[in-house]
Amino acid sequence: MLHTFWITFIHTPLHNILAILLGTVSFGDLGVAIILLTVLVKLVLLPLAKKSIISQLKMKKLEPKLKEIKTLYPDKAVQAQKTMELYKTEGVNPFSGFLLVLIQLPILIALFSLFRNGVSFAPESLYSFVHAPENISMKFLGLIDLAKPSIVLAVFVGITQYYLAILTIGKNTKQAVTVTENSKPSFQDEMAKSMNMQMRYVMPVMMAFFAYVGTGIVALYFLTSNIMTYIQEYIIRKKHKQELGITE
Repeated sequence: MLHTFWITFIHTPLHNILAILLGTVSFGDLGVAIILLTVLVKLVLLPLAKKSIISQLKMKKLEPKLKEIKTLYPDKAVQAQKTMELYKTEGVNPFSGFLLVLIQLPILIALFSLFRNGVSFAPESLYSFVHAPENISMKFLGLIDLAKPSIVLAVFVGITQYYLAILTIGKNTKQAVTVTENSKPSFQDEMAKSMNMQMRYVMPVMMAFFAYVGTGIVALYFLTSNIMTYIQEYIIRKKHKQELGITE
């Protein structure tokens, strides 16, 4: 049932939109069509992304109160209860980011399945009003062969992923530390520090690697997605940081 839903409402629509873009707007340039399709998907998901980013900013603003809860209530169960009460009072949904990832995952899988083995359009996979593109150029702007691995695109994927991480978690590598009875960082602090380091340094390398082995098609999708995400995050964060009174 889930597979049928995924094919009917996610994979097939994206497949047909790509065919339309190739046959009209991009004039057969697969690279241009991939960029347009990625931008379109990002715009559709923008309302959810906006809610997720605002929720993250609100949680950042609540950090002093969260630290106070940890200090006043050593018991973990009480901490969790007081934390959830604070989130409810302030109207913060700590799971909004997870929801966005959950919704994006099937779309990402569908896009990857479209691009992983090149692009083809079987007549039975197209709607009656959509025609398969006659000429598909794998040369993006006549310069980059998207059918082959592209080290240039892969490097840019890694670079944009790094700056996206910097925008999301900040430039400062020093984490606020919660002091325990033994004057050592708490497990949560150590975990947060480890995750931030991985997001900042490990993830860009991994994304660049996957972009390279996935051929230029996948790399161009990752690159466009990173750029769009950065633009959205920057604009939304800048606006709502001022509204929430957050300074860094």
